[in-house]
Amino acid sequence: MGISTKTVSRLLRIAPDLMCIDGSQTLVKGKLLDPYKKQIQELIERGFKNTQIMGHLKSMFPELSPKRTTLDDFCRKIREELYEHTPISLCDIQEISSKSILTSHIIKINQMYDEGKSIKDIFSKIKENGFDGSYSLLQQYCLTIKPLSRKQKKITCKVKRTDILSATWSAYNENISEHDILYIEETYPIYKEVKGIINEFRIAYKEKDTDAIMLWCKKYAQCSFPAICSFINGITSDIDAVLNSLRYSYNNGLLEGKVNKLKEVKRSMYGRASYSLLRAKMLLANVI
Repeated sequence: MGISTKTVSRLLRIAPDLMCIDGSQTLVKGKLLDPYKKQIQELIERGFKNTQIMGHLKSMFPELSPKRTTLDDFCRKIREELYEHTPISLCDIQEISSKSILTSHIIKINQMYDEGKSIKDIFSKIKENGFDGSYSLLQQYCLTIKPLSRKQKKITCKVKRTDILSATWSAYNENISEHDILYIEETYPIYKEVKGIINEFRIAYKEKDTDAIMLWCKKYAQCSFPAICSFINGITSDIDAVLNSLRYSYNNGLLEGKVNKLKEVKRSMYGRASYSLLRAKMLLANVI
C-alpha cells in the first residue's frame, strides 16, 4: 500500500471514535472534556487542584485519559468563568529612574499595556518612535506592571468563614442571619450537602451512639470532600479512644495532670540529673 511503519504506528495510537471515514483524526481539541464540565466545575468549587481533579476523573471515568496540559487549559477556562478580575489603576506602578532610556516612552508603554497589547507589539511601536534599547529592558519593566488585574471571587455577600462553620455545627450564630444561611444554601448546594453530613455526625455524637458513629464513618469515608475524609481518617486511626469517650463519662484528665507535673520537674533539672534523682524528687513532692 505504500504506507510507512511510522504512519501505521501513528494511526494505531488514535482512538477509533476520533477518526474520520478516510482514516484521518478529527479535530477535537478542547472538546474532549466538554461532557465532563459539570463534574470538573464541581471539583474546582470544592477546592481540588488540577492533579487531584485528574485522579478523580480517572476513578469516575476509567475510559477517559486526557493529557495534563489539556486538563489544565480546561480548568483555567472554568476558573475564568467562576472568578472575575478587578482592574488595578496604573497610578500604583512605581516610577523608574529619570535617567532610564524608557523615561520618554513610559506614558505610551503604560497606555498600550493597559489596552492589553503584548510586549512584542509595544516594543515594535516604541522602536518606531526612536527607542534604541533592548527588548529585555522593556520586558523587565513590563513584568513589574504585569499584574494589571486582581482575581476575586464573584460574591454578593461577605461573611466570615468562622461564622459559617459555627452555624454549620450548632445551627445558630449571632453574627450571621438565617436569611444569609438560606441564601448560601440556595446559591451553593455543596454547602447544604456538607451541612447535612456534619449534622448527622453531631446528632450521633450528642446521643453517644457508637454504632451510628461507625456507620457515619463508613458511609462518608470516600465522599468528595477532602476535609471530611481527612477527619474520618483521624477518627479511624484512633477509633478506640473515640468510642471510649462516648461509652464512659470519665476521662484521662488525672493522668494528664500527673504527666504535666512530671515534665515540669524534669525540665527544672535541665537534663543534668539521673532517673534516680528524678524519682526521688517526685516521691518527695508527693510526701510533702
